[in-house]
Amino acid sequence: MVGPEAPRIARLIVLAVFFGYAVNTVNSTWTTLPWPQFATFVGCLVVLLPLQFLHSFREPLTWRAPTRLLTLTAQTLVTLVPLLWVGAQAAAMAGFLAGSMLLAVAGRVRWLLYAAVGVAVLIGLRAIHLGWVDILYGTYFTVLAGLMIFGISSLTSLVGLVFAGRGELARTAVARERVRIARDLHDLLGLNVSAIALRSQLVHRLLPGAPARAREELTAVLQVTRQSLADVRMVTSGSGPMSFAAEVESAESILAVADIEFQVVADPRDVPGEVENVLAVVLREATTNVLRHGRARHCAVRVRRGSTQIRLHVDSDGAEPDQGGSERPGSGERPGIGLTNLADRLAGVGGALTVAVAGQWFRLTAQVPLGDGSRRAPASTLDEAGLDDAAARIGRGRPWHLRVARSVAVAVTVGYAALTVVNVVSRPITVGSLIGFVACMAVQASVLIAYALGRRRRLPGRLRTGTLVLQLVAAALPLLWLDAPWGSMGGFLAGTVLLALPGRRGWLLFAAIGVAVAALAALEPGSFQWNVYLVISTLLTGLTLYGIGSLSSLVVQVNQTRDELARAAVARERLRLARDLDELLGRDLSQVAVACRSAHRHLATDPQLARTEMAAVLEVSHRALATVRAAASGYRYLSFSAELDSAASILEAAGVDLSIEASARPVPRTLDAVLSLALREAVANVLRHSDAARCRIRVCHTADDVRLDVTNDGAARSSDPVLESGSGLGDLAARVGQLGGRLVAHAHPDGTFELLIEIPTEPTETEDWERSC
Repeated sequence: MVGPEAPRIARLIVLAVFFGYAVNTVNSTWTTLPWPQFATFVGCLVVLLPLQFLHSFREPLTWRAPTRLLTLTAQTLVTLVPLLWVGAQAAAMAGFLAGSMLLAVAGRVRWLLYAAVGVAVLIGLRAIHLGWVDILYGTYFTVLAGLMIFGISSLTSLVGLVFAGRGELARTAVARERVRIARDLHDLLGLNVSAIALRSQLVHRLLPGAPARAREELTAVLQVTRQSLADVRMVTSGSGPMSFAAEVESAESILAVADIEFQVVADPRDVPGEVENVLAVVLREATTNVLRHGRARHCAVRVRRGSTQIRLHVDSDGAEPDQGGSERPGSGERPGIGLTNLADRLAGVGGALTVAVAGQWFRLTAQVPLGDGSRRAPASTLDEAGLDDAAARIGRGRPWHLRVARSVAVAVTVGYAALTVVNVVSRPITVGSLIGFVACMAVQASVLIAYALGRRRRLPGRLRTGTLVLQLVAAALPLLWLDAPWGSMGGFLAGTVLLALPGRRGWLLFAAIGVAVAALAALEPGSFQWNVYLVISTLLTGLTLYGIGSLSSLVVQVNQTRDELARAAVARERLRLARDLDELLGRDLSQVAVACRSAHRHLATDPQLARTEMAAVLEVSHRALATVRAAASGYRYLSFSAELDSAASILEAAGVDLSIEASARPVPRTLDAVLSLALREAVANVLRHSDAARCRIRVCHTADDVRLDVTNDGAARSSDPVLESGSGLGDLAARVGQLGGRLVAHAHPDGTFELLIEIPTEPTETEDWERSC
C-alpha cells in the first residue's frame, strides 16, 4: 500500500469492511426477526456506524474525556440492547464496540474494557438461553472482531504517518542540521574571523611604523581568510576533517605573533584519526581562550594517549581570576558560546572538558574516549531536546510499533482460520476430512502470515507465483469433500493476492475470486440469502486480512521513509544555508581578501594608504564576526538602514560620489533582510565590475511594493548579465522571486548600469505609508 493514493485506498478498505459486516448482519437477520425488532435493530445500526467512524477516523484519544465517555456510552447502548433479541448474529456489531474501547481509551484500562465487552456478550447470549456453542461462538467472534477493528482502523493513521509524519520529521532533521551548523559556525568560522580581526588590528597598529612586520601579519591574515572561505563550504557540506598537526602549526604561528612562547610535548602524528577532528577543534578554542582572557607569555600543549582514552592538556600562564569560570564548561549554560559549546561537543562523543586555575596558571583538559565511544552520536543538547518532542507528537494517539503490528496480524489471521474451522465443524464431516481441512487452513494462514511479516515486494517473481499457486490449491482442495465453499475459505486466497500483487493486477484477481465463489455457490442448492452472505464474507475476509497484513509493512515503511526524507530535507537545508552563508559571510570574507591584497601592494609605496585600507578590513571583519554570532545563536536579522550607512561608507572610501534618495520611514521588517542583502550585492557589484565615479541609490515605497534602484556609471559590461544560479545576482534574483518580486539588471549604452529590485508588500504594511516615488 504505497503511493499518493494510499491514504484514499486505506480509508476505502476500512469503510468497505465496516459496511460489509453491517450488510452481512442485516442479510442474516432480516428473514429471521419480526419486522418491529428488525427495524429497531437497523435503527441501532444507523446510530452505531457513525459513532464507529468517529472512533476509527477522528483520533478519539485527543478528545476531552467527557466527549469520549458520551460516545462510548451511546455505542454501548445501541450495541448490547439489540443483543437481547438478535442473538449471536449481533456479535459482529459487538466487535465494533470492543474495537472502540481499544481505540478511544488509553493505557491498560482499554484492554480491560475490551475484555469486558466479550464478557457482556457472553452474559447477554446466556440470558436469552442460547446453546453453549452459540454463546462461545458469539463471544469468540466479538473478541476477534474487536481486535480486527482495532487493527483495520489503524490503517488510515499509519498511512497518514507515512505522509504527514514525513514532513514533521523532516522538519526535525532540518532543525538538527541547523544546530549542527550553528555549532560549526562558532567552532570554525567564528574563531577564524576572530583571528582575522585580531591580526588586522595588529597590522593597523604596526603601520606605518613597521611595514616589514606588518607584511608578515598581512600575509597571515590572507591565509586565514582563504581558510575561512574554505570553511564556509565545509560547514554547509556537512563534512570537514581537520588536521591536528596543521592546527598545532597554526596555533604556534598565532601565539608567536602575540609573543607567547609555545611548546608541544607530543608528536601530533600520534593522535588517532578517529579523534583528530575533535582535538583540533579543542586546540583552536583553547588557543583563542589564551589570547582573549589571559596575559600569557608561555603556553604548552601535551597529548597523553592511554588504552581507552586520549587527553589534551593546554597550560598557559597569566590567567585572569575568572578565566574559564564565566562560561562554566559542561554546565549547559549559554550553549554554543566558547568553552560551554566545546564542553557540549565533547560530551556528544562521550568525552569531557575540565578547566582549572592554579595561581597564575590556567589548564584546559579535554578527554576523549578511543574506539566506539568516540564515534557515538552527539548527546542531546538543550536545543536538541525540544526537537525530539516533534517526533514524539507524530505518534501520539495510537502508537504502533512493529512488534504490536506483527502480533495483531498473527492473532487476527489465526483467529479467522480458527473461525472458519469452527464453521466447517458444524457440518456433517468425517474426521479424516476435518483433518484435511484443518491442514489446508493451516497452509493458507501460514502463507498469509509469511506475506504479512516479510518483505513481500522484494520476493522473486517465481517465488511469489509459487506461493499463490500453493494458496490456490489449499483453498480449492477442500471442495472435493465439502462440495461447496464454506465460511471464509476463499478469503485467505483473496487477501494473499492483494498482499502479493501490487496495483491493478491484485485487485482484478481479488474481484475474480469473488466471482468464482459466487459461481461455485450458485451451482449448489441453497438460498439466495446464503449465497450473498458467502460472497460478502469471502471478500470481507480478504479485505480484512489484507489490511491487517499491511500493518507490519506500513510500520517498516514509516521508519524507512522517515530516514530518507529527513536526509533529503537536510540536503535542501544545506543548499539554502550555503546560499545564505555565501551572501552573508562569503561576501564579507571576499571583501577582506580584496582589501588585504590591496594593502599588501601598498605597503612598500604608501604605508599610510595601506593603514587606511586595513581600517576598512577591521570594519568588515567586525561585521562578519557579528554575522557569525547571530547565525550561531539561531537567528539573523539584518538592518537595511545599517546596511545603507555601511554602503555609503564603503563607496565614499572608494572615491565614488554617492547620492541617496530614500524615505524617512523604514522598510517593512519582513523585507529588511532581503533588501539588505540586495543592497550589499549591488555595492559589491559596483566595486567589482565598474570604474564608477558616481552612484545613486533610490528606495521607493508605493502602495503595492518597495523598490530598490542602484545606478552607477563606468560599467565594464556592455550587455545585461545572465542571472544564473550560483552567481551573486542570480541567487539574489531567486530569493526575490520567492517573495513574489522581480530583479532587473540592465547595462545602458551610455555606460551606466542599473539594478532594480521590486518586492510586493502586504496591505497592512503600506496602508499608512506616504508615497515616496
